[in-house]
Amino acid sequence: MDLLSLTCPACGAALPTAAGRRIFVCDACHRTSTVPVDAQATGRAPSMVEVPRVIARPRLPLPDVGRLVLLPVWFIPVRRGDLGPRGGLLPAQARVPAVGLERMETLLRFATHLTRATGECTLLDAAGALACEIVWSAAELSCQEAMTVAEPVLLAHAEWGLGDDATAEVPLGPPRLVDLPCQQVGGRLTDLVFGRWSADALLGGCVLPDQRRALSQVLVPLAR
Repeated sequence: MDLLSLTCPACGAALPTAAGRRIFVCDACHRTSTVPVDAQATGRAPSMVEVPRVIARPRLPLPDVGRLVLLPVWFIPVRRGDLGPRGGLLPAQARVPAVGLERMETLLRFATHLTRATGECTLLDAAGALACEIVWSAAELSCQEAMTVAEPVLLAHAEWGLGDDATAEVPLGPPRLVDLPCQQVGGRLTDLVFGRWSADALLGGCVLPDQRRALSQVLVPLAR
């Protein structure tokens, strides 16, 4: 896929490529796009599709210390109603980081950590002018790969109550790509939406841009 010429479906600009990249962020318009699964199977030049992207509004105040980064995470709804009464054993959604493709063990642990987080979050539209103020971090994990990670995490989360049906498939809805504002201090990454944290090992050397100025300008006025 890296040998093909990829263009942004929103503005037509050439997209930067990288080994193992599944998600592409346009340098010109900052929109996010991906290669559809059916296009990957055919081997033909892919027709890129845009991936909507939003920011989660922090519940915790923006800290005065450390770097503020946006961690791309796939929010995957769980169709609990399809499982009948047992659906209540599962959370309403799974959250799988969209980075960490080569660090699956850490990724699985962090996905479990996020899945157990309670409560909902307010999402901010990241289109238009807002997208231009934020330097998006490219994600490694496609939505299909995120759903592959989410299913065993969800089954492990509720296996004590599913009994013999623990090997059944979990009905999942379409994922959304959400950027979680996080505080990065030393070897600790704290999610400012749900108050959860994980080791920096999740990023595996991937340096996310410091978004303190952009987040302060965009999020603080909205919280007033």
